[in-house]
Order: sequence, then C-alpha cells, then structure tokens
Amino acid sequence: MGLVANGVTSGCDFGREVEGPYVRAMLIAQKEVNDIPLTWYFLHEEPDRRHWSVNPSVMYLDREDGEAVVSIVSGCREFFFYESRRWEAATPEKVTEATDKYLTADGCTGRMAKLFGDKSCIVFHSHFQRLYGPEDRYGFMILEELLGRIDRVFGNRVIWMTPSELARYWATIKAYGVQAERSERQMRLRFSSPFACPDFTVKVVLSEKLGISRVTADGGKLPEVTSDSILVPNSWTQKDEEAFICFNLRKESRVETEF
Repeated sequence: MGLVANGVTSGCDFGREVEGPYVRAMLIAQKEVNDIPLTWYFLHEEPDRRHWSVNPSVMYLDREDGEAVVSIVSGCREFFFYESRRWEAATPEKVTEATDKYLTADGCTGRMAKLFGDKSCIVFHSHFQRLYGPEDRYGFMILEELLGRIDRVFGNRVIWMTPSELARYWATIKAYGVQAERSERQMRLRFSSPFACPDFTVKVVLSEKLGISRVTADGGKLPEVTSDSILVPNSWTQKDEEAFICFNLRKESRVETEF
C-alpha cells in the first residue's frame, strides 16, 4: 500500500506504567523495521486541562544521533462516541448538540475554542468503529459537522498536520540551536538541528524598532506578508519590534535579515 507505520497507537492504557521502556522499545522497533529515527505515539489525553496549553511532549531526545520519540497528547474527549452511543436516531438537533462539545457554530465555546484561545495544539481523536460502526454512522455525522465548523470558524488560522509532521516540528523546537551575529545593517542567524523541518517558524525580538527590508533563508529570498495577514510557508512579517520568519530548516541553515 505504500503506507509506513511511522508512529504507534497505544491500546487503552497500554504502556502507561512502563512508559520509559515503552518509549525506548518504540524507537528500537522503528529503527530496525522502518529505518525511522524520529517517531511518535498516542497514549495520553488531557480533555479538561484549563490553565495551560495541551501540547506534545518530547519523551526521548538524542541530539547527537538525531533520534527522538514524541508523545502526541489529545486535548479533547472522544465526544463522537460518548455523545451518540445511546441515540436511537441522529437528528440534526442531536448532531448539533454533540458537535457543540467540540466547537459551537459561532466559534465562541467548546473544547477546541478553549484550546485555540490558549494557543495550544488542537489534537482530537476517535476510533474508526466509533465513527463508522457496523450499525450506525453517528460519529461520522458529528465529524462532518465539526470539520465544516473548523473551516468556517478558524479558516487559514489553523494548519492541518499529520502526527509525524507535528512530532517532527515539536522535536525540532526542543532540539535546535541558533547563534546570532549582528552588524549595523544586517543580522545573521545560524541554525543547527538534528532534524530537518519544513515550515519552521521563529520569532526574532529586535532591541529597537528597525524596519526590515529583506530576509533570506539559505540564500533564497523570502517574500514579506503584511502584518495583518497570515504567515505562509517561506515568508516573513514584522510587527513592531518582532519579526516572524517561516522557512525550511535544514540541519545547518542560515537566515539573514537586512535593515
């Protein structure tokens, strides 16, 4: 089929009591079977955390060998199943009420609205049989409504990522290093990372409000987007003393800004 199992799903609480050895076993298996040194797994969910973001956790990291294992944490309860399991029929009212648990039509409330407001990763999960079971399609109906709301409410303010993409991004956040060199008219940033990472985004805080005229990444010029627009891959924008730069990070990369 051409599909590579680049991560692991933990059945119920499997591995929770021995998570350290479990994590190392995943990495060993991925390297031996799939030649993958950066892998991820599902095990934990935090559907009620309120006071800080629900983000992935890097559970193992070896910078020298370029290896990592990332725990991808779901921030939502599995409402696809829990809200529909006693339905006798999927009325529009029931589908609406169930979807509201994730995100209301106006985007003001629901678990995803909370996660979005906290600038958290928005990870949600289900089991296939609970979306598209042998006797009903109730969970799938809720998912269809939810995807429409996400598109209408969040639009291009969210980026859809596969678990492997999210794991790579999060591992890179924890592993990369940068050195800055500053002259009167230019600033050079030299990045080093055990992992390459597409669409890597950094915020640069300037000591004063200087107008940036040009940004390059590994010799290629990046286009500027206006400060009130959404940052797109391989672009940059400036808001007062802060510059935001999105580029394809290599294991050794150089970003230069000109004032």
